[in-house]
Amino acid sequence: MSRNIYYKILEANSAIANKVAGEVRTKYKNKETGELTKSIEDVRREYPYYDIEDVDLGYNMAKEETEKEQEQKQKETPSKDELTQEQIDTGNKIVEILASYGIKAEFITAKKGPNVTQYSFSLAGGTRINDVKRLDKEIAMGLAVKSVSVEQVEGTSYIGIQVPNEQINNVSLDEVLNNTKKEGLSFGLGVNLKGEPVSADILKLQHILIGGSTGSGKSSCINSIICSLIKEYSPEQVKLVLIDPKRVELAPYSNISHLLMPIITDSQKASETLKNLISEMDKRYSTFEKVGVKNIESYNNLVTKAKESGKNIKLMPYIVVVIDELADLMQTTGKEVESSIQRLTQLARASGIHLIVATQRPSVDVVTGVIKSNLVSRIAFTTSSGVDSKTIIDKQGAEKLLGKGDMLYRPVGSSNASRLQGVYVPDDEVEDIVREVKNKYPTQNSGTEETVQKTDIKDNIDNYIDSAVQLANKYGKVSPAILQIGLHIPYSKAVAIINKMIEKGIIKNKEE
Repeated sequence: MSRNIYYKILEANSAIANKVAGEVRTKYKNKETGELTKSIEDVRREYPYYDIEDVDLGYNMAKEETEKEQEQKQKETPSKDELTQEQIDTGNKIVEILASYGIKAEFITAKKGPNVTQYSFSLAGGTRINDVKRLDKEIAMGLAVKSVSVEQVEGTSYIGIQVPNEQINNVSLDEVLNNTKKEGLSFGLGVNLKGEPVSADILKLQHILIGGSTGSGKSSCINSIICSLIKEYSPEQVKLVLIDPKRVELAPYSNISHLLMPIITDSQKASETLKNLISEMDKRYSTFEKVGVKNIESYNNLVTKAKESGKNIKLMPYIVVVIDELADLMQTTGKEVESSIQRLTQLARASGIHLIVATQRPSVDVVTGVIKSNLVSRIAFTTSSGVDSKTIIDKQGAEKLLGKGDMLYRPVGSSNASRLQGVYVPDDEVEDIVREVKNKYPTQNSGTEETVQKTDIKDNIDNYIDSAVQLANKYGKVSPAILQIGLHIPYSKAVAIINKMIEKGIIKNKEE
């Protein structure tokens, strides 16, 4: 017998065994117990026209798979002895409510999280999840709670009904950072329904849209992101561009060395800054092309190797742009901002520039289709309506959240949003972290737009003139913002360089 014919016979036998296994599981698996109802002798009689070895192999494959399913189900189903009497009573009450509407369900278990307790149920065959979802208001009324959410329990065949706890437990930043793996540019996000801490990596999320009504926890989420970055990473690793049209939310972070430029509070200057970040992106790609790399990770790996050989080359820092209130920018410079956000989000990721955009008015005139399609990772806090929820995460659900950090998190590549209790960073903790960072990474730059102090910046100004002229020739103009981003210098030094260029006659003053 030739080798090819031998392998074809093996493939045919394997196909027969797989067919038998599939049919045995379909026909003879008990839906209640998960066990096979037929013995191997019975199955042999069902398939007299197949080789007995293939039938036996198929039966054993089916039996092994059903046993694995039973083991997994036992792992997923904690004993009810571990539940409190209150949880058992609530679970049984939900079963009664569902039964009154003709839906048969079995209470499996309950898991208490920081904001809600998730009750898991096994539904009778033929029952659709939407049949239960349509009864969410009736279940909430029967339990005398504000609202409930109905979703499939991730990784199981159960349906989960999320019932609010009487008291929401705050989640601290250290609790999350100390119990999750640090990778990329990670930040503390919150705790999931299982009580497990969850962190996220900005490099994997790419660009983030955060939406929610006033008091829902949006600002605390932004504080968690910024505090995580400045606490865990040095200014050489990451730089921040903070745009705060409301003037108060991000003020505590002024005068930290992680700032690429002073905190921006003027909408017109914010639009100009976004355009200059596009110029910085182009400049970085030109640098990558010259050295033969594709992205910032590869470039920094080359720099690290060069440093090991004694060369004095700086790492290229990641730039994280935080916009706290997109609505204010869209009202004043809407088209320009939209165009800049579109270009940055489409092209800037490989150059190490990432956007985090937040708004408390997630309506379609603020979060336009162009912006939404390019901010691929989403975090939704409590919204005023299901329409706003759809704008953020493409589905309803955020309008049922409890507020105070209760969120739906949908990272890029995921079709489902996970419910978390977000990290809460109180004002005094922000002040402590900022004070710690200032002591660790001292700087003379004030970092606020209105109170730029006159420091001793005359030293080495002449050394920047040639580079400033190159930037001016490249972009056909020069401004403090262009020099800030292009040369990675403070705002005050950029102004001094421009004044020096005017003094030397290299450029003319606008007023002349």
